[in-house]
Amino acid sequence: MRQIVKIFILTLMMFTVAAPSIFAGTFTATNQDVTAYSASKKKSDGSTRYTHSGKVPASGYVAVRKNSSNQPHVPFGTVVKTPSSVNVGDYGTYYIHFTVQDTGIASTQTYYAIDIWWGFCRDAAYTGTNATALGCNPSTDTQYIKARQFGEKKWTLDFFTP
Repeated sequence: MRQIVKIFILTLMMFTVAAPSIFAGTFTATNQDVTAYSASKKKSDGSTRYTHSGKVPASGYVAVRKNSSNQPHVPFGTVVKTPSSVNVGDYGTYYIHFTVQDTGIASTQTYYAIDIWWGFCRDAAYTGTNATALGCNPSTDTQYIKARQFGEKKWTLDFFTP
């Protein structure tokens, strides 16, 4: 009987060992630039727009800076926590956690800056004389205008890498 109890306890211990964190590493970056961006659903050639990670842009995604190998300097799938909630796209959906799925931060911004996906500005890319690089009309596209109105914040960001 004692042998069975020992086996049971050993088996139970094997399955109750603390599971490792789902994140490989965490770090905090202070005084980082936080901005917002918008783009058309289709590029000027008519093809569907995707993030650098290959996903269709969606609420809760952010872009980060690329390294010299054209890869994000924090891995895709990294979760970024902001110090306060953000009403993304003014749809009434508030986020405090975002997922890195894109790149495109300007080199003039801080090293761990994030650019929050604000939503599509239009379906087909605008190609007029004042078109943005991502196919928006800065004069009339509401989502683009709202993203610009979000402005540039300086926040402390927490990063949880996969």
